[in-house]
Amino acid sequence: MLRWPNRLSRFNAPAILTALVLCGWQAPPASAQMVDLTDAQRTLLAQQLKEHYKCDLGAVLFSREIEVGGRKQLEGRIRCDDQREVDFTQAGANQKFQLKLCMPTVC
Repeated sequence: MLRWPNRLSRFNAPAILTALVLCGWQAPPASAQMVDLTDAQRTLLAQQLKEHYKCDLGAVLFSREIEVGGRKQLEGRIRCDDQREVDFTQAGANQKFQLKLCMPTVC
């Protein structure tokens, strides 16, 4: 079992994170490129949204192409006309989208 040393308690974690931020530490850059949806992708996405969530496609908030395991896939988020938001991914061209309704987190 990993235990915190007495001098470096878990309560120092915020101070350590603050120091990393102030020193300019950054996460490694993601290999993502912003892209526009093609007409075919937009049509397929609109059909799937209507079928799964009774959602009329309002706006594409963002879409980007990312590389996962050497393969490119499309991911992004849309907003329905009724203001709900849905995340989407597409593993390859002409494949169905994977959809996930964005739900607010309440703490």
